[in-house]
Amino acid sequence: KIRQSFNDLTSLTNFGFQMVAQARYKKWSLSSNLTYAKLGTQMEEGLLLIDYGIDQIILDSKIGYTIIDKIDFGDNVIYGWAMDATIGAIYWYNNITVDADLDVSIDLPVSGFPISINEELEYVDLVFGANFRIILSKSVLLGLSANVGGFGIGNSSELYWDFSFINTFKVSKLLTVTAGYKTFNDKTVSGEGEDEVKTHVKTYGPLIGVAFNL
Repeated sequence: KIRQSFNDLTSLTNFGFQMVAQARYKKWSLSSNLTYAKLGTQMEEGLLLIDYGIDQIILDSKIGYTIIDKIDFGDNVIYGWAMDATIGAIYWYNNITVDADLDVSIDLPVSGFPISINEELEYVDLVFGANFRIILSKSVLLGLSANVGGFGIGNSSELYWDFSFINTFKVSKLLTVTAGYKTFNDKTVSGEGEDEVKTHVKTYGPLIGVAFNL
């Protein structure tokens, strides 16, 4: 079990990026969210030295349809709210490496050390969700999003859920700035017996981004 604060994650992350794209046509929408992260750290537990690393890819793609539209366009003022129902899939890939050895001043053969572990976890989660768009003015948009999925179908997660809240500010016709908060929870089990690997990931924290509207 590894717990890291938001500040610790900056030192744990060797490299990472995220890219989000969305297209809308009338009541239909298509969105895709790609995350890549290369994480790694070294820990000391008594005489034990542990090098831990993860190469991670998350690809989240969804199709949405607007089922409630209460947005009013009139008198040069836009206000109201809308709700989209979504369905899609999240592809997960985690390549986990762990190298452990004993830090001793005298080089003695110790049974079982050094230890080297390499584990690849790859699965797809079916997810259902809802997005709410609340327009406060021509330049301010609030967004709420929640998703749930996995359900242990095939080799998918036992349970996945996420929630996010964003504030979007329109700077110009082509540029918007977004700031908000997101949390997600994922539980998965792979393998059997001695090869069984249980993974439970909980992530939460702020987000900020810039969007270019084409």
